[in-house]
Order: sequence, then structure tokens, then C-alpha cells
Amino acid sequence: MIRLARLPALAVLVLTSLLLTPCVVFAYLDPGTTGVLYQVGYFLFYGFLALLAILFRPIKAFFSARRKKDTGAKELGDAQPPDAA
Repeated sequence: MIRLARLPALAVLVLTSLLLTPCVVFAYLDPGTTGVLYQVGYFLFYGFLALLAILFRPIKAFFSARRKKDTGAKELGDAQPPDAA
């Protein structure tokens, strides 16, 4: 009987051995296929970059608004000179 604690390690071992075992495949990739694969890759890459830009815009706006609020008087030039003692 296999213990439950060893089950994930055994599953990783089985999946790794299945993925690394060579198998015979008779396939042909014509030269036009690589162009399609590149186009899909470009689309996914730039789509992911656009998604990151869209998702991080509210976070950036939050922190920039917070920074302006913290240093608002200094940025506007309304800071008072220090008292000379």
C-alpha cells in the first residue's frame, strides 16, 4: 500500500517519466506552419503585456495619488521656511 504522503512525489515521477519517454511520431511540418506559430506567439506575448498594463494602471494611479497627498505642500511650493532659532 502506498502512503498518502508519498503520493505527490510518485505522481511527479510518473508524469516526468511519461513526458521524457521518447515515442515514434511520423509527422510533417510544412514551412508555412512556423509563420502561423510565430503569429500566435506574438499575439499571446503582446496580449499579455497589454493585460499587465491594463491591470497595473489602477495600482499605479493609487500610489501616485497617495504620494501627491503626502507631499502636496512641498510640490506646490507652499512650504514654510524653517524657523531660525
